[in-house]
Amino acid sequence: MNVVWVGRCIGCFRMSRLDDGVCAECLCKRGRKWAEMSHRCRTEPAFARAVYEQIEDARGRRLFRLMYGAPDGK
Repeated sequence: MNVVWVGRCIGCFRMSRLDDGVCAECLCKRGRKWAEMSHRCRTEPAFARAVYEQIEDARGRRLFRLMYGAPDGK
């Protein structure tokens, strides 16, 4: 799904015109699949939890929580 609005980019946190929650610069750097995954992590708690549970190392989990917020009870 492709949703466009103005807001804070989930990649760089700058105010910009967003495509699936990501500015054009971050979309170029990280790609469409990352933007779609990030958008789903922000809007679908069950999906975010499934992604989080696949991350095995503590650093990766910490980065995920910083980017998307902690899944319930974690």
